[in-house]
Amino acid sequence: MQNSASDWNAQSGKFNYVVGEGDNAISYAVNFDITVNQGGNGVAENGMSVLPDNSRLFQERTETDASGNEIKIQPQGASDGKDFAVKQSQSSNENVTSHEMGHNLGMNHTGSGLMKSTTGGTALKGKNVTETLGHSQVGQGKKNSTVNAQLKSRQETGTAPADFQKGKIQENKNWQEHDF
Repeated sequence: MQNSASDWNAQSGKFNYVVGEGDNAISYAVNFDITVNQGGNGVAENGMSVLPDNSRLFQERTETDASGNEIKIQPQGASDGKDFAVKQSQSSNENVTSHEMGHNLGMNHTGSGLMKSTTGGTALKGKNVTETLGHSQVGQGKKNSTVNAQLKSRQETGTAPADFQKGKIQENKNWQEHDF
């Protein structure tokens, strides 16, 4: 879990939230600061469990992708937006734990990248960051449909510019790539 948190934190600076256009644009770096605590200390707000591979949570199911095609899903993990579980056989797979952490950050499945509904994506996509910001009540991103995902705290410093909520996510072209 610590490795997945470190991978998320390494995504800091990959995207900017840009308000306005041209010379009047104001750019905010999107940074992650995820920490991992050992259970039982009363600090954790989210949790991770490792369950047997044959758990009901991991039964094969069929979903419809963005193009309307049915695809078979063999879950390696599951999240309710607050806590997540991974198969015992996948517990050291950072890609799986990072994907499930993404749900706790307000991200839905996408057709590619880390949040792809089937295993295999390793890159964070702008759409995912837009969802996380929207989940945090910044911008116009779609909120995660997971019922338990919720904003725990929000701190604002300074005064937001006009049209702050209409900002857009842009990838920072100078960012050094770091996949999950």
